[in-house]
Amino acid sequence: MAKFVDLAGLETFLSKMKEWTNSAINTAKTALQTNIDKKVDKTTTVNGHALSGNVTVKKSDVGLSAVTNDAQVKRSEMGAPSGVATLGTDGKVPSAQLPSYVDDVVEFNGRVSVSSGIQDSSTAASDLVVSYNTSNKKFVAVTGGKYYNAWAEKNGYAQYVNYGTSTTDGVTPEDGKIYVDKSNNKTYRWSGSDLVEISASLALGTTSSTAFRGDYGNTAYQHATKKGAAFGAGLYKITTNSEGHVTAATAVTKNDITALGIPGEQGSYTLPQATSSVLGGVKLGSDTVQTVAAGTPSATAGKTYAVQKDSSGKMVVNVPWTDTDTTYSAATEEKDGLISALYYKSLQQLLYYGSPTGNTRYAMAPFKPSATATLVNIGYGALEIASGVAEVKNLTLPIPAATTSAAGVMAAADKTKLNGVATGATADSAVTTTEIEALFD
Repeated sequence: MAKFVDLAGLETFLSKMKEWTNSAINTAKTALQTNIDKKVDKTTTVNGHALSGNVTVKKSDVGLSAVTNDAQVKRSEMGAPSGVATLGTDGKVPSAQLPSYVDDVVEFNGRVSVSSGIQDSSTAASDLVVSYNTSNKKFVAVTGGKYYNAWAEKNGYAQYVNYGTSTTDGVTPEDGKIYVDKSNNKTYRWSGSDLVEISASLALGTTSSTAFRGDYGNTAYQHATKKGAAFGAGLYKITTNSEGHVTAATAVTKNDITALGIPGEQGSYTLPQATSSVLGGVKLGSDTVQTVAAGTPSATAGKTYAVQKDSSGKMVVNVPWTDTDTTYSAATEEKDGLISALYYKSLQQLLYYGSPTGNTRYAMAPFKPSATATLVNIGYGALEIASGVAEVKNLTLPIPAATTSAAGVMAAADKTKLNGVATGATADSAVTTTEIEALFD
């Protein structure tokens, strides 16, 4: 749609241009003043050095007049080989930086057997324990089911460097140290290939090389002193004490046996007959072993068959089905039957319903309409059926003329008017103030 600017639109456009120009000038002035505020006067000095040119700062300018050019100790050389020793939080030299004879007793907790999966880490968790790995004869840190070749001083254990020589799969023990096993309080030394107990000491346990625990021995003694009684051969009802020893016995009687459901006299046992409420025996309808799988049981009257057993001994019913085919006839006007595909298609295509001989036809849903369906007259024609297919021929549909409020057939005069309108033509209108303001938003 074409647009034009009227007087009101020009006034609005000029007002918006003034507002936009003033805003742009104010923004530029603010940015310029900000840059000016960042500058300092050339007469300003720093420690007597004017800012009119490049400034050379001396040691005295930053309070380092006493600093010399002599070499200083680097952080990387502190506590490192060929470096200098450091002090811990307690003001003392850490044991890791002292010779082994200064800290030559370390503890570990039992033995493990790990052939692989030892991780390279010195930050094991605080719940670690140090154990001796019998697979490679080295110490490892154990925590969370994992094993580490290095560890920090945690949980009462010294740092890994105090145990010997560090390797990728643990720490190898060394001469001159005493290793104490906290699990059994035994002391060991390094023989060069394995830990060897320094002096044979009493070790508690239940093996051939350990002493038996006193509390266990006392329990066994107390148990043995509470002896039972001796009884001759026979069938008895017994009584025991808290230690499990038999202290009394009574001969079993016939009443004790029959109370368990065992017959009191010798003789044959008769299996009861099975009923709807009693478990018992049943007779087979046939002893012939069947190989045909059992069918689904039927509740239809008159269709009961003898129970048999299959080759695996399971109870089955072999239903004598016949092999006779069932034949269905075609449907006719007087008799129900099968309908052909051609007639089924014809029924789906039949869309009109009315008198076989009249000219009135009514619109209807596919297939036969319900008793409450409303039939609408839409025109006139003839219903013909050829080769089983229904067709409506010579159909006349009366369509009303179009109006300003209803669709219909267009009049010739209206069509002539439309032919005179150029393609893409639209009505003209003035540019609104809102459209002009939108250009500056």
